[in-house]
Amino acid sequence: MEKIKTHFDALSAPAQWEWIVGNRSLIDEIIIDNDNTSIHLHGDEDAMYVMYPKNDCGNRNGVLYLLRALGVNANHC
Repeated sequence: MEKIKTHFDALSAPAQWEWIVGNRSLIDEIIIDNDNTSIHLHGDEDAMYVMYPKNDCGNRNGVLYLLRALGVNANHC
């Protein structure tokens, strides 16, 4: 998981969102909030490797529904 987080953090902001969509099977949950967006991976029960995209997606129902439509477990904070 540390390797995934390091790779994710090194990506540009747009590439991070491409990674999220392309690797959504690795994601346990995305939590959206006004201040940040947090991405939790499967198997990281202690939340040691939470990933934060460089560009958060805000806290809007439209974003929540879009993420869910893409097959991501997404919730508000």
